[in-house]
Amino acid sequence: ILMIPTYVTYSKLGLLGSILTFALPATFAQGLKNAIFILLFYEFFIMLPVELDEAAMLDGAGRFKIFFRVAIPLSSTIFIVAFIFSFVWYWNETYLTSLYIANSSTLPMQLSRFAESYRSVYASAGQSSSYTDKLNDAVYMAGTLISILPLLLLYFVLQKWFVQGIDKTGLGGM
Repeated sequence: ILMIPTYVTYSKLGLLGSILTFALPATFAQGLKNAIFILLFYEFFIMLPVELDEAAMLDGAGRFKIFFRVAIPLSSTIFIVAFIFSFVWYWNETYLTSLYIANSSTLPMQLSRFAESYRSVYASAGQSSSYTDKLNDAVYMAGTLISILPLLLLYFVLQKWFVQGIDKTGLGGM
């Protein structure tokens, strides 16, 4: 339902063939998958202890100062979670990438094309199904490892800030 109007809008804006077709919706949490971010942020901010707000008010901070000086720094964890979710969803996207970016050479797109050509070559060669299945499993596992390696590296790089954000949300002396 949304694909044709989105394609027409991107076409009128001159964004087709550009990485902006994915960067803009990811940045502003637009799209079908990104609605979960609203729920994540809502639940996180509801979870913050009221004592932190009260302590900041006693120190003379207003609502905006409390939000920007207390809540936002503590929410680094949820920002990292939203970033990782968004990155994984857009990294694994092959259909919309082929639709919006014509000659895409991203790693997931190339692996998808390789898998399609591999299946067609062995199907046309008349190989036995058990031989092709075993070979396909090995190729799929290698392709999966290549595809998830950047995601694993991203997680290990962001893990430090993720754990620090969880540690910051606790209250001392309770």
